[in-house]
Amino acid sequence: MTDNRISFDKIPNARDLGGRPTKHGKIVASGKVFRSTELAFATDADKAKIQELGITQIFDLRTAAEVQQSPEPPIKGVTETHLDVLADTPSSMASQMKEFMTDQSKLAALTENEGRQMMEETYVDIVTSPSGLASYRAFYQDLLANEGGALFHCTTGKDRTGWAAASFYSLMGVNREEIFEDYLQTNTDLLPALKPITDMLESKGLRKPFLDSVLGVEKVYLENAFKAADDKFGSMDGYFSDGLKLDADTQDQLRAKFLTD
Repeated sequence: MTDNRISFDKIPNARDLGGRPTKHGKIVASGKVFRSTELAFATDADKAKIQELGITQIFDLRTAAEVQQSPEPPIKGVTETHLDVLADTPSSMASQMKEFMTDQSKLAALTENEGRQMMEETYVDIVTSPSGLASYRAFYQDLLANEGGALFHCTTGKDRTGWAAASFYSLMGVNREEIFEDYLQTNTDLLPALKPITDMLESKGLRKPFLDSVLGVEKVYLENAFKAADDKFGSMDGYFSDGLKLDADTQDQLRAKFLTD
C-alpha cells in the first residue's frame, strides 16, 4: 500500500497522489498533485504547510452554495479556482453532503438502499453532466498550465475529489487496483474525523453501516463512475478525448509533466 497521507490540523483525508507505478514503467511524481477535504477550517499552521508543500493552485470542486456556506481563507501565493462540478444537479447527494452530515431528518428519510442509489447516481452526474465535463476539462487544462503544486478538494474530499483522483490516475496509466486503493483510503482517513457527527446521528437511531455508506465511500460507487464513462464515451480514453475534449497532445503533455522515472 502506498501511504502518501499528509497530516494537517483541520484538513483530514489529505494525501499526495505521487508514488504510484504506471503501465508505462514510470511513477506518478510526488509533491505535485494533492487531494483533501474543504479548507474552511484550516488553521494558520495548515495554511503554512500548504505553502511549504509548494502548492500554488487550489481547485475547489464544491457547488456555489457550499462555497458560500463554508468560505475558505485566502492563502498567500495560492490561486483558488472554483469549478462547480455538480452545478447542473444541485439535488445530488454530494451537493447536499454538508446538510446530510448535520441534518438527521434528511438521512432518516432515506432507506439504506435509497442512500446507496443516490450515491451511485451522483457518480453518473459527476462523470457525464455538462457541468461535470466542463469542470474536469478546466481542471486538466489548468493543471497543465500551473507551474507549482496543485491541490483539489470538494466538501469531504471523497466523491468529486474521488473522481478527480481516479481520472487523473487513469490518465497517468495507474492500474485499477491502485486507483481503488487510493479511493477506499478515504474510509480510513475521513470517517474517524467524522466520528463526532456519526456518533450524534447514531444516537438518533441511524445505523452505522448506513452512515458509512453515505459519509464514506464504497467500491461500487467508483465502479459506477467508470461504467458511466464506458457507457457514454466507450472507454476512459473516450472520456478524455470526447468527453473532456483533451486531445492526444494535451494528454501526452500531462503525462510528461506528472510522471517520473
